[in-house]
Amino acid sequence: MEIQKSHKLKVSGGILLGFFLMLVVSIPATRPGREWMLAQAAERRNFPMVRWCIEHGVNPNIHCIGETNPILLAMDDRQMLHYLHSHGGNMNIEEVHDDWSGSALQHAVMRADITAVRNLLAEGADPTPENVMWWAKDLKEPIGPEIIRLLEHAGAHELQSAAATSPQSARDE
Repeated sequence: MEIQKSHKLKVSGGILLGFFLMLVVSIPATRPGREWMLAQAAERRNFPMVRWCIEHGVNPNIHCIGETNPILLAMDDRQMLHYLHSHGGNMNIEEVHDDWSGSALQHAVMRADITAVRNLLAEGADPTPENVMWWAKDLKEPIGPEIIRLLEHAGAHELQSAAATSPQSARDE
């Protein structure tokens, strides 16, 4: 009696991205194709592809998708953020957008993303830029006080300038 075995191949986005990467292995690390691949892998939480890009010389501080970088895209994934940091990723790199600029930590605070705030602080992000605490003070309970506690524990402080106003207050005027 002959036993027939059925083999099913499950294809996911990560596998397809992996095949795509294998096809473009010849793209030098300085070409935009690999920068884009690193950003896509970080955004999709595809750690093997992030590792592959870094091992093939892609700079983790590169700005690509929407003028952002892999640090900002991976800030809520502790393992990926640690890997990028340990391979030269700058936790304080400035993001520049049409109407806003700031660090990944500032962006995480503005989004009220407590996981990203914890991850970035654990990797050494600077909590002292002046508007980090301002944004945190505009957040609602229960997230706001917890983010403020994390920032203060990491060394953040509020500016005591009489002329200082919160970014939210300045926008409301």
